[in-house]
This record gives sequence, C-alpha cells and structure tokens, in this order.
Amino acid sequence: MNQTSPDFPAQQLADKNAGKTMGLAFILWFFLGVFGAHRFYLGRYISGACFVIFWLLVVGAFLTVSFSSLHWAIFLAGFMALWYLGDLIWLVIVFSSGTAGKKS
Repeated sequence: MNQTSPDFPAQQLADKNAGKTMGLAFILWFFLGVFGAHRFYLGRYISGACFVIFWLLVVGAFLTVSFSSLHWAIFLAGFMALWYLGDLIWLVIVFSSGTAGKKS
C-alpha cells in the first residue's frame, strides 16, 4: 500500500488535522491534557470523551473515603498518567507526518 494513498491511516489523520497548529495542540496537552482538550482540538472526540470520563472516575474515587475506592483511584490515576504521557508521543507522530498543520 502506498503511504500517500488516502486509505493509509496516517495520511487520513494528517488530512483531518490540516490547519491545526502543533503549538496549540501541545499547549492544550500540557495544561488541559487530563481533560482531553488536545484530543477534542484534533477531532478525536471519542477518545477525548474517554479522558473526561476517566478523569471524573478518578476524582470521584478520590472524593469517596472508602478504602476500596482508593485502590481504584490509584489504578485509574496511573492509567491516566500513562495515557497522558503516551499522548505526548502520539502528538509528535501526528505532526511529524508532514502534512498536519498545513492547509491544502
């Protein structure tokens, strides 16, 4: 399969993000990343909504005082931290495809 073909997933993602700036995406990731703002900005609404849902679960588990929910809160917070850091790599990949951030 040719990588410049519109059927190639990286090309589709790059085309979807044409006109988006890397700087704003990284600022959103850094300051509002736990809420998935960078995902919403790049048109990834489902995974952005997952960020919000997981964040609410973490906060809800920490706000309850029971011992069993604390274990869930720590697990979910660890998962969110890994996902948050993984998104840093994901953002680099999205914008290194060559066409992201450029209008066609």
